[in-house]
Amino acid sequence: MLMITVEADDDIVIVRLDGRLAGPEARELTVYWETAAFRQLPRPLMLDLTGVTCIDQVGMDLVARIRERGEALLHGVPTDPDEEESCMATRLTIHTRGSTLELEGTLRAPATAELRHRVDALLRRGDRCIVLDLEQLSDIDAAGIGELIRAFNLARAGGAAFRLVGTRGRVRHLLEVAGVLRLLNPAGGPLEESA
Repeated sequence: MLMITVEADDDIVIVRLDGRLAGPEARELTVYWETAAFRQLPRPLMLDLTGVTCIDQVGMDLVARIRERGEALLHGVPTDPDEEESCMATRLTIHTRGSTLELEGTLRAPATAELRHRVDALLRRGDRCIVLDLEQLSDIDAAGIGELIRAFNLARAGGAAFRLVGTRGRVRHLLEVAGVLRLLNPAGGPLEESA
């Protein structure tokens, strides 16, 4: 489902998108955007994509046309539509090996609370050093990064140490760009990285 909210003030019209910019929703927005209604507005437009949870090729084509025409300022980065699964629910499997949680698959919107539940279960069991192994994690987005931070905060509040290991490729890059690797490694020591 895609929710479209239009907010206008004296200077700008903001079109906020929340949900799936894919399938019928993307086609409907394309028709909506291509109507003359937006072009008749005397104010500049901003298309806010921060609430977009997935995007397919139709949605990416619309965003590209808007960008090319200079019709709107774009805010936010939609999910990359390289694979159809980018528009499916988060595909995350978590394996518990002692006090290590091995994350496999993708940790993207819509993120679930499963990671926090697993951390909480380890805390209740008495574990004092929780390790997240991200070697098999193939992708992460802002919602997934938020889940890592929530898991970290839960562990710290429970008096447990928290470490990330196995960060690599795209996942490591996104965590570095977001400044999360330093946050989740407050001791300042290097995190383990897979080759």
